[in-house]
Amino acid sequence: DMDEAKADMDETELDDIEAEGVEPDQDALPPVDLEGVQPGAKAVRPEPKPTPAWAGQYPIRMFRFVRTARTVPKGHGQATLRVEWYEADKMLVDGNYEDLPDGEKNARTATTLIGRYGLTDRHQLAVAVPYLSTDFVSGDTTVKEDGIGDVLAFIKWRPADETRVLPAIAVDAGYYFGTGDADKELGTGEDSWRVTAELSKAWRHVNLHVVPGYRYFISDEFSVFTLDAGAMHAITKDVIVGLEYNYLEHELNGDSHDFVPGVIWKPAEGVSLKGGVILNADSSMPYKSDVSGVVELNYGF
Repeated sequence: DMDEAKADMDETELDDIEAEGVEPDQDALPPVDLEGVQPGAKAVRPEPKPTPAWAGQYPIRMFRFVRTARTVPKGHGQATLRVEWYEADKMLVDGNYEDLPDGEKNARTATTLIGRYGLTDRHQLAVAVPYLSTDFVSGDTTVKEDGIGDVLAFIKWRPADETRVLPAIAVDAGYYFGTGDADKELGTGEDSWRVTAELSKAWRHVNLHVVPGYRYFISDEFSVFTLDAGAMHAITKDVIVGLEYNYLEHELNGDSHDFVPGVIWKPAEGVSLKGGVILNADSSMPYKSDVSGVVELNYGF
């Protein structure tokens, strides 16, 4: 289901570390205006318009799967504790969703610890370790287990900074180790690799982010495609609101569309809290939950 395919794909943020300054694009200088210049006079090239101060000023990630093009600065680190819970209230029967029968259950909680370190101002390494709790009852099958899911290690690189007109661009590559146990509903238990790109653009009052992604499972030879997008607006310097969209296309299990409204609050320097409500808009997965949630605590240093 969706959690198994994407739960480990989350990352974290470092809200309270200032974003790397963005220099004006020196290769995109405006043309020289020769009108009114006397013969023999030296033409003066006008100064380029500077990159706005708000460029790059957004969190490293939103609430669930949207990651921005921002990276952790060199020599800095971060730690995140993230909890997402899910309990299916419907199951797919002959192409239509029906309420779960009495006595059946499909619930899961994913508690993920994430650490990240900035190798340079453009490169960072990270590791995400999920601890899963599963409560599944269907017919004669009962699974109630707790344990480590699939551990993710990844590297992120930002090759292009944001300018006045162009978005910042980052790419990351990761590898999932099959440390989970699929028989116990604790992850997939299969090695896989993942690549994503992050495009981010800020304006004075809002910033937008688009994150396409692809994950390939090596042994079973199937794929998962994702497309995440989001917008954020800072109400104050310490409070940010936003709306996130998550699309998942699972080659074996179907697809899903979710919306996640949420808020980020920075109560102290180096600390941020976030929370989001996951609202399912459409799905063809075997199970679905109309409403679930996610909370996260971040500490940057």
